Amino acid sequence: MPVQREKHILVSITGALFYIAIMIQWLWSSLPYLPGIVQFAGTLQTTPQNTQPIQHVPATGPPSVILIAIVIGVTIFIIAATVYLLLKLPATVGSVGEKMTKSATEYIVPVISHHVKLTPKKRQWLTARIMLDVKIALSIIPIVIAALCFLVGPGLPYDIVMLIAASLGIFSFTLLLIQIGLTKWLKVSPKSF
Repeated sequence: MPVQREKHILVSITGALFYIAIMIQWLWSSLPYLPGIVQFAGTLQTTPQNTQPIQHVPATGPPSVILIAIVIGVTIFIIAATVYLLLKLPATVGSVGEKMTKSATEYIVPVISHHVKLTPKKRQWLTARIMLDVKIALSIIPIVIAALCFLVGPGLPYDIVMLIAASLGIFSFTLLLIQIGLTKWLKVSPKSF
């Protein structure tokens, strides 16, 4: 494997870890809003009135050998699928995050440059700068969303929400700084950033 490819893989792994941290950060920032969403969804459901639940008493007996074999087979399949997904998750999250960031950058660059033809060097610099700004925004916006959770009412303690949101933000921002440092230190093209 060429040395340049190994450098690119190291920067890509750091980027994948950054996107996983961002995903966890976004999930955490949406958690305080979950009780309000569940309560709102409960108001949308209609409940039938004056109905008596019908009680069924199932006849039970010893489980058959076929049923036991099916349960064991399904359990092994679920465990294997879980292990496969856990091994595949970092690469998938990293590639999807990278695609989203690059597509956003490709959309923003012409808007910022006012559709003026740029030199390749200037376009590369502008693309790297916008990718950096998008990644910084991805790590800051969840902190702001978590900070506004006091507006939805009681739920998780606000201090805990903010402590964890800030910790996750600092962690993701640290991963971003490590990726930037590796990009400069290993002299990897900013396109792979």
